[in-house]
Amino acid sequence: MTKTAGGNEAASLVNAVIGSILGVFVSPPLIIFLLGLDANGGSVDFASIFLNLLETVIIPVIVGQLIQHFFAKHVKIAQRYVNFAILNSSMLLVLVWSVFCDTFSEKDVFGSVSIVSLVLIFFIQVSQFSLYSFICFAVSRIPAFKFTPEDSIAIVMCGATKTVALGIPLINLIFVGNPALGILSIPLLVYHAEQLFVGTLLVTLFQNWLKKFKPDLEQNQSANTIVEVAQDSGSTEQLESSNK
Repeated sequence: MTKTAGGNEAASLVNAVIGSILGVFVSPPLIIFLLGLDANGGSVDFASIFLNLLETVIIPVIVGQLIQHFFAKHVKIAQRYVNFAILNSSMLLVLVWSVFCDTFSEKDVFGSVSIVSLVLIFFIQVSQFSLYSFICFAVSRIPAFKFTPEDSIAIVMCGATKTVALGIPLINLIFVGNPALGILSIPLLVYHAEQLFVGTLLVTLFQNWLKKFKPDLEQNQSANTIVEVAQDSGSTEQLESSNK
């Protein structure tokens, strides 16, 4: 979505890589600390959690970066024949679908979750996503930080977004054996759906917002070009006069 909105795609990719790596080590202890109890009602095997997350999250990221670096030509050739964006979305769709299947395969999955609770979860998460996006945008527009409009778009798109690819393994590993595992996945699935919906709206808003800066940017670039040409011509004249 960052690329579609006209944001800084490189910055968003760096954020995704760093976020995935940090999430493996920060999220498990943070979740258990905020819950105030052990996920399984006993001791939590952090070593097992970290090793499993290392296999499912970190190693694929590292392998992907190595392939991009050492086989850049082959990757470009593959991009001509394979639409990796569609492939990525398809794999994410399969992951979400598998979670839905696991959730609804449980008997009476919504027996302890009322419709009112689901509606409240939806509105709370929409409010959270909107609030965090606004805070990210407000901070990114502080003049002291000197962020470009493209940087601001990337910050907003990455700041409040949570990935299912990391969230689902976290839930499955931390709450392994919990009979309410399917129910625990519902907030993440709802958040994923609403962030796609709100993110689509933000793409349109940012595309229109970015157009307002293009005339100013083009004017500044042309002015800088004129100044550079004038400086070059002035230095050339000085050299010619010194040679004479």
